[in-house]
Formats: sequence, C-alpha cells, structure tokens
Amino acid sequence: MVDKKIMRGFRIFAAVLWIIFVLGMCKFIISGRSSAAEAAVVFACLTSAVICTAVSVVFKRLIDETNSVLNDYVQRLSRIENGK
Repeated sequence: MVDKKIMRGFRIFAAVLWIIFVLGMCKFIISGRSSAAEAAVVFACLTSAVICTAVSVVFKRLIDETNSVLNDYVQRLSRIENGK
C-alpha cells in the first residue's frame, strides 16, 4: 500500500538523519571543536530527524486508527447484509 511505503520512507529518512547526527556528535566529541557550518549541519540533522520520526509515528497511528474504523464499518455492513 502507498501509506506503508510513505511510512517506511519517513522511517528510513529519519534513520539516516539520526546516523548523520550521531556521527557529527562523535566527530565533535573526538576533536573537541567544530566549525559553525558543521554545527549547523548537525543541528539541522537533529531537527529534521525529530520531525521525521514524529511524522512517522503520527502517520502510523493515523493509518492504524483508519484501518480500525474501516474494519468496524465492514463488519457492521456484513452483519446488516446477513440479517443479524
């Protein structure tokens, strides 16, 4: 389904951003200093990773809730068709 592909894409993108953030922090910790550009990239990766992770979680909950509502609706329709 398209929704699962979107969720998977957000998760992969978030994972890549988290990895870049962790590597940037490791470089900063090891070297003890960083340029303003490097710090900006690390901060941007952190911000983007948090946003992508949040969007992924929201999408998952939204899709799960939608599927639950649709399943209930289908069950009600099948009961009505069966005359129960």
